[in-house]
Amino acid sequence: MTFEVDTSRQVLYLQHFVCPKVQVTKPVFISYSHKDEKWLEKLKQFLRPLEDQELIRVWDDTEIRAGSDWLGDISRALESARVAVFLVTQNFLDSPFIREQELPQLIDAANNRGCLIFWVQVSSTTFEDSPLAKFQGAIPPTRPLDLMTDAEQSKVLVDIYRKMKAAVSVE
Repeated sequence: MTFEVDTSRQVLYLQHFVCPKVQVTKPVFISYSHKDEKWLEKLKQFLRPLEDQELIRVWDDTEIRAGSDWLGDISRALESARVAVFLVTQNFLDSPFIREQELPQLIDAANNRGCLIFWVQVSSTTFEDSPLAKFQGAIPPTRPLDLMTDAEQSKVLVDIYRKMKAAVSVE
């Protein structure tokens, strides 16, 4: 850092300032119904390169270990989330725990602290009557993943990867 001091005016002028680029890893909370676990694994496979680049740190309830305070683990993950991914199926929308615990807290985080919402229409649902309806989906809700071929699913999941990378990258 190079600076100049003007004592008569009590001003400090910064001439040259350099600082290292700091990588910020964003915590990502994935919310899903246990009945749809195969979709969780498929999505995580596509997000893994972002974890490898330390752009994100994915958390889902498979991180909970035997003997831990599972509700406390979930609460801490919800509080720290900077990105929320919802794998939306009717099972997801029908889950009392998701409706009463995860969804309200993450939507509040989106409204009050800038948490990014990525919701993915996995199957046909009644999402339009849920709190998610006000958020833009990561894919068009008229074309859920389960109506696509494997190749189309992969293409869409790569697109979600790119959207998330753009959203979490620090310039």
